[in-house]
Amino acid sequence: MADLRSGCILFDTTFKFKDKEIGEKLIVILNNPLKGQPFLVCRTTSKEKSYRKKIPKGCQQKGKYFFSERGDAYFKDDTWLQLDDIYEYNNVEMLRKKFKGTLQILENLNDNILRQIKNCINNESEDISQEHLQMIVTTII
Repeated sequence: MADLRSGCILFDTTFKFKDKEIGEKLIVILNNPLKGQPFLVCRTTSKEKSYRKKIPKGCQQKGKYFFSERGDAYFKDDTWLQLDDIYEYNNVEMLRKKFKGTLQILENLNDNILRQIKNCINNESEDISQEHLQMIVTTII
């Protein structure tokens, strides 16, 4: 699974939300898991809300969101990465979804944006567990 790595943008047609609903979602891998570790992913959204602003670009609201303007990365619309809501995918689940065709690899974020996201998580996020934080910040870009 060499093509699945930190910064990989995926389209999951059977994404399982925390409320158990199933739907389509663009997600971003945040780590390169070591043996026995899960892939950590965050959801994305292009829906602007009063608490999600287009200014400033990058890290927002103490690491809860990372804003990427349309055209800055793969995203066709202004997009927020939801860094306060991390999901785990184990290797078997990731591989199964990929082979079933319910998980598509779309693109990779460039290294500069990926570094900014990791700095946002490391320096500002108050909502991520120490275990997840360690898995993300120790990943080499």
